[in-house]
Amino acid sequence: MENANLPIEETQTAIGHYQTGKALYSQGNYQEAIFEYDKAINLDPNYLDAYNNRGLAKNALGRYFDAIADYDECIELNKMDALPYYNRGIAKDNLGHPEDAILDFNKAIQLNSDFFHAYYTRSISKRKLNKLEDAITDCNRAIELKTDYVEAYYQRGILNRDLGRFFESISDFNKVIHLKPDHVLAYYSRGCAKGNLGHPNDAIFDFNKAISISPGYAQAYYNRATAYRDIRSYDDAIADFDVVISLQNDNAQAYYDRGITKKMIGRVKEGKQDLEHALVLSRNVSNIYLEQDISEKLKNW
Repeated sequence: MENANLPIEETQTAIGHYQTGKALYSQGNYQEAIFEYDKAINLDPNYLDAYNNRGLAKNALGRYFDAIADYDECIELNKMDALPYYNRGIAKDNLGHPEDAILDFNKAIQLNSDFFHAYYTRSISKRKLNKLEDAITDCNRAIELKTDYVEAYYQRGILNRDLGRFFESISDFNKVIHLKPDHVLAYYSRGCAKGNLGHPNDAIFDFNKAISISPGYAQAYYNRATAYRDIRSYDDAIADFDVVISLQNDNAQAYYDRGITKKMIGRVKEGKQDLEHALVLSRNVSNIYLEQDISEKLKNW
């Protein structure tokens, strides 16, 4: 963005620092990008795009308040630009203020009714407020505007799952996988939905796929273990719980479930040891409900 009040040389230098900042940002060098945007803004205090992109870099570093200050500056320079409202909404949501975020997304949509990203991010904030039907409406609108919007299909799948609409959820995850065959979360989430419908074998198929894409995905191993247990493949279940524990040696739930599974096949002493270890871990993280459950199980072991 050029400033007619600046000499051509300074304007061009500001643009140069801005372009360097963009390149650094794209490489993940956020702090270095901020330095370049600082230089651009020092040369051109009305450089709206530099404020906006500096806000993006600060947001990426978790400096949400500082990012909001940059977006505020953008809005002060141009109140009719939807993008700074959208970005400010994301920063506010990251701060744990979904209500305030929604107000900014509303404004972005008011200024640009086809802003599909704003509908999508608003759905995320609405889900945090348990406004699930409204969130689905936003996903629907985002998908209408961008029919290959992978993130919106996935988000709608999660929302449908939250509402217990597992068939609809699976349909959304199918669409995600069609558009992005290596979408590990879609396979995992579809597996969970199939498990919710009482189809553990189908769930295992999806967990297998998720694990093949992301071999260190502890939660996929955990859910596959519970699915194996549902079909009485106890040795396979224990093997998966072993993997979960190797990846997360402080996972009290995995020790607990492995212990219960071992007891099912007569490995009572080993199972008790797992529960005792799970009890220690649950106390360490103040998981009162799990601690109480384990204590009751051990009394009757």
